[in-house]
Amino acid sequence: MRIGIAAENRPGEKRVIIQPPQINKIAKKHEVIVEKEAGLGIDITDNAFMKAGCKIGSRREVYDCDLVVRIKEPSFEEIATR
Repeated sequence: MRIGIAAENRPGEKRVIIQPPQINKIAKKHEVIVEKEAGLGIDITDNAFMKAGCKIGSRREVYDCDLVVRIKEPSFEEIATR
């Protein structure tokens, strides 16, 4: 299964749904794609996600995954562009 970790884009929201230590466990059994720079707001680099076994991808690549997770619901605009 391909799992996408989407960046939050709402004003003031800097969290990311899952962090590298937890992703490491998931990435052993699934392909995990994290949106580029998703963790910068909380000082987690793309390199940290890659070390945990993830790939870094564009928003489109993340939303093309079988399962997409994030903290907040997507906006109507994000849904419409799917």
